[in-house]
Amino acid sequence: MSETSHLAEALEGLLATTNYSWFVSYPTAVDGLTAEQAACAIGPRLNSIWGIILHLSMSQQFALAVLRGDTIDMSTITVDGIWPSIIDPQDEEAWQKAKFDLLNVNHALAEYVAGLPAEALEQQLPLVEMKCYAYIQGILAHNKYHLCEIVDMRHMQGLWLLEKNLDEADQSVERG
Repeated sequence: MSETSHLAEALEGLLATTNYSWFVSYPTAVDGLTAEQAACAIGPRLNSIWGIILHLSMSQQFALAVLRGDTIDMSTITVDGIWPSIIDPQDEEAWQKAKFDLLNVNHALAEYVAGLPAEALEQQLPLVEMKCYAYIQGILAHNKYHLCEIVDMRHMQGLWLLEKNLDEADQSVERG
């Protein structure tokens, strides 16, 4: 398997795949949350889960543009920069769309990386001033950082772990 395939598999698998037993996936981390719960920031200068998801989606859209070599006008990314605002914290449809959009952009990013020729990984990306492989590894780290933040937000809200997740965690420990 090529290095681009490995990186693409990690991009999609380490965020979206639910069958890894050694960490919490994004779908599991947001499972069962209402729009109101997801929009709740429990204190000043703390992110909401929904806000984190909008940020991850925007970050991955940005990353895809960087990797493609697209011209990016930083002033047009969003009005709020790379942390878009939640329009209506009660809007269940918008919450579901936000969750789905992250999976879609993550998939598109993984597909793009999978199609890169191996030599592209050594190329310098001018906008971010780093080599392509290092930038992709940074995206992986960024995704996992914010996924841990989502889990922390659930803990702080008293919404974690759900019984289903506790049973799965217990089974994972027993297998380990």
